[in-house]
Amino acid sequence: MHAILSRLRHRKVRSRIQQAARPSRAPGLRDSDALRYAIAALAWVIGLWLVAPAGLADWRALAARGVALLIIGFGGQMLLRVKEAQEPRPRGTWLLLLVMLLLAMADVRLARWGLVHLLPLDSARFDPLYVAPHAFVPLLVAMLYGGQTALVVGLTAGVAVALAAGFDLAVFLLSLSATAVAAYEAPALRYRSQIARTLGRIALWQTPIVLVMTLMNPDGTDLRTVGIRIGALVLWLAVSGVLVMLALPPAERLTQRISDYSLNGFADLGQPLLRRMALEAPGTYHHSMMVADLAQAAAERIGGHGLLARVGAYFHDIGKLGRPRFYMENQMQGGNPHDALPPNISRMIIVNHVKEGLVLARLHHLPDVIARFIGVHHGTSVIRWFHHKAVSQAGASAGDGGMGVADESHYRYAGPLPVSREETIVALADSVEAAARTLPRVTPGHLENLVNAIFKAKWSDGQLDASLLSNAELARVRASFVFTLTHLLHARLAYPSHEQNPNPPSAAAASG
Repeated sequence: MHAILSRLRHRKVRSRIQQAARPSRAPGLRDSDALRYAIAALAWVIGLWLVAPAGLADWRALAARGVALLIIGFGGQMLLRVKEAQEPRPRGTWLLLLVMLLLAMADVRLARWGLVHLLPLDSARFDPLYVAPHAFVPLLVAMLYGGQTALVVGLTAGVAVALAAGFDLAVFLLSLSATAVAAYEAPALRYRSQIARTLGRIALWQTPIVLVMTLMNPDGTDLRTVGIRIGALVLWLAVSGVLVMLALPPAERLTQRISDYSLNGFADLGQPLLRRMALEAPGTYHHSMMVADLAQAAAERIGGHGLLARVGAYFHDIGKLGRPRFYMENQMQGGNPHDALPPNISRMIIVNHVKEGLVLARLHHLPDVIARFIGVHHGTSVIRWFHHKAVSQAGASAGDGGMGVADESHYRYAGPLPVSREETIVALADSVEAAARTLPRVTPGHLENLVNAIFKAKWSDGQLDASLLSNAELARVRASFVFTLTHLLHARLAYPSHEQNPNPPSAAAASG
């Protein structure tokens, strides 16, 4: 009976491992081309309504705007495909482009409606084309997707906004300047002060555009009109910053992305989970800090997201808070509780720290992009120590079912495998840091041999099969680990005690 139950458990584990290792799933309704075409057609109709002036009766002008919208949309999609091919999983950037195009065109329409119906202002001086929040779309996309995607979406949205404004060159130049500055400043958008500085730089670029386009008006203008338009520009840049901060949290939930601005909050060591780890599992806390140093340095060396790797390393082992004494780094005093347990029970305890970590992540509202580090940092690797212990006990025992319990698949984590570059780096750093603690002598040569052995074992076991890291990037990550560990685990000189004379008589005589 025991052997039958054991085989059933093994089949279940194997199926979970195989499912976790699959690179892709079968496309459903949400991924179907028909749904994408339907959404694109609906967006085209809405966009045509936004760009068409009120009372437009000429079907030729309407058709020209419709064709222009199609060209803009398809051009943006082609540019995004180049960027999307580098993503670890489909991120729905095609839908992002459609939404941002509609939002940018709606900004102009809304600004015009507000001036006519809400504000008693002279439209000749207070042109709505100069007060639309041109910086909102590129700044929001830059914070979520980075500078490259922001450049593509911002340029495409700028052409669409210019179309909505009647092919106005000034509107396109305003959107272009906001897009260029937002894309360039994307890596620095981590604090409110940096966002305000970026808005200030956009104002410095947009002010000459407004000034030149106003002075080139053939109807003539005065300094008061110039001042009103520049003041409106600065005011709406401030409004754009407020709108970005308000739209960022729901945008992160909808896109399943996280900005550097939000990551900074989770990188705070005063987070409740991190404070609890420091008190209840100090060994795990120190291990997580070391893994974070390794992961961030390696990610930045290959041009990855260093801050994301650091935050993921902070939280990757929070599941050990359930039973901290069952992990070697927290056994400061007393014996090892696993010595009194069979290997199968120990396996269950160790494997459950991944599940318990995911539960804690949901309870503390950690974003999915951070929670994934918890689930993938062991991949489908084998818990070697307890597997060897089970094999030894099974070999020494003549009872039935002994070899079934010692099956290697029974001692594997359920996965999934790490996919993104940052997830893979944290998974490797976790194994490297733990193994480096066992070295009797820490030298660059010993560390290099250890890191090479761990990378080779991970590769042979298939733990890197789903990873986006290239061989060249793996080589740079390996070199970064050796360099960082050499400095983190450096030796120190033994200082003399207070009882010892720091200056021997011979030395004192020589110095005197």
